[in-house]
Amino acid sequence: MYKLILAILLTVISTSAMAEWQLVTSADGIKKYVDFKSIKKNGSKVTMWTMTDYEASRLFSNKPYLSSKDKFSFDCKNESQAIVSTAIYEGNMGIGQVVQTLEWSDSEKQYTAIPPDTMGEKLLKVACKLN
Repeated sequence: MYKLILAILLTVISTSAMAEWQLVTSADGIKKYVDFKSIKKNGSKVTMWTMTDYEASRLFSNKPYLSSKDKFSFDCKNESQAIVSTAIYEGNMGIGQVVQTLEWSDSEKQYTAIPPDTMGEKLLKVACKLN
């Protein structure tokens, strides 16, 4: 368990150091950023790192947080998404203490349909280069 947590933290730290976050959408006090250099395609599936930044503090297990860095897998053919891993931060733009890290194995990932006119759809269009 310790090795898994250490691996996740090292991944998040190394991703943070190299990431160039670009704002792609915002609404209702939430901003979604993408690290375009992280986009990797494998057939009809694309993985990509995103950051969600919140204006107002939220709670995860009774701990306040203001941002998260999330790795998503998008299925371009079926217009669906699955979260691969996430790191939740107490500060904006992934700054401050890590509140929680979570990772899903391939067998645990569940692809869900992306509703139209949502932030998820905008991220899908970026990942899959759809217009």
